[in-house]
Amino acid sequence: MEKIKVSTHPFKDRLASVMKLLDIKTQADFYRAAKIDPAQYYRVTDGYQNPGFGFLEKMAVAFPQLNISWFLTGQGDIFLNPLNNKEKQIIENFKELDENIKIKYEVQSELYGLDADELSKLEQSINKNSGLKVVTDNKETLHNHLLFLQEVRRKKYLLLKEGKKNLVVVMLGSDNINKELLVNKTEIEELITLDPEVIKLLLKL
Repeated sequence: MEKIKVSTHPFKDRLASVMKLLDIKTQADFYRAAKIDPAQYYRVTDGYQNPGFGFLEKMAVAFPQLNISWFLTGQGDIFLNPLNNKEKQIIENFKELDENIKIKYEVQSELYGLDADELSKLEQSINKNSGLKVVTDNKETLHNHLLFLQEVRRKKYLLLKEGKKNLVVVMLGSDNINKELLVNKTEIEELITLDPEVIKLLLKL
């Protein structure tokens, strides 16, 4: 028996406009990012049901810049804070970049906040241990080592983003790279908290 569509909601057309602006390649990329069940997603986009509150809430969480009211009514701006011409040009320029450069940019953007937070925590730990001459004397060494560990992490994140397009990932496997990232995370945590073992190493310098 043929299914009868019960909705005429133009969600699919509006979604196509948003995906183009956000440079989201496929519908699967969109519903995975929003953590929407695929079956529910396609019921909406195929016109069998209207997008409900839960559906729209997940979209709002995943893409806070979107104007959900526009999705429902088609009125107003697509984004809550409309882009100015300069911002639109930046997005257009980004779309034209080589895929490898895009991946590097995405990794750097994702890790920027974490890098800065770790540097701040290391500085706090150094200040708390300012009474230890070995810590204050090796302040630059501690900073440089953190930068080194962060660069190692950045390269491993990049490998995982590139996936099977990168020969290193094919040879090592993503599971092994993830294990190396866990080791890296532990090393950074020990460093920024000035773990007793780190102090011992400093004393040997």
